[in-house]
Amino acid sequence: VNVKYLAISGDAYLTVNKDAKLTVTGELVNNDEYGLTIIDGAQVFHNRENVKASFTMGIVNPEGEWNENNKTGWQFIASPFVNNTAPIANFTSPNPSTTDYDLYKYNGVNAGEEWDNQKDNQLNWGYYFENGVGYLASYPVERTAYLSGTLNNASSHTWNFTYNNDEQPLANFHLLGNPFTFDMDMTQATFN
Repeated sequence: VNVKYLAISGDAYLTVNKDAKLTVTGELVNNDEYGLTIIDGAQVFHNRENVKASFTMGIVNPEGEWNENNKTGWQFIASPFVNNTAPIANFTSPNPSTTDYDLYKYNGVNAGEEWDNQKDNQLNWGYYFENGVGYLASYPVERTAYLSGTLNNASSHTWNFTYNNDEQPLANFHLLGNPFTFDMDMTQATFN
């Protein structure tokens, strides 16, 4: 669907379903994160600052019993929201005291220690997802995960290549993109 202007206000809400695409060529207005919900696999294109939204994704059920040695069903995650607007607590668990999940953040600094587990290092993790940073999540049961915040609308992004090793297949994992399907055109990239 292509529209020129879209405002969501009051009790109104819009859900962009999986595999759908919404393009707003003019102004998109939404001040309530529950007013605009984007389902995993959907795309929203717009060009305005301060648009709030929610993103939901289905967490697949692991194969067999979930435990420390079997964490199949991993989800790749990166935040499409402006920094300091997408709370990690909304995503990790409906009950923050439970430890039946794993959420790793890629730091890419030290070979063999590229990943930080949120459960093990909560004090240094911060409270919000960082834009452009790669994460991995695993849960013991099938559920719907939830992210919300202010959609990032920057026209360009800068990331540091912090660790590069041909023997490390996950080097520079940050470049995975964001939850919305899109085409990365590396011919347009610039490297310093």
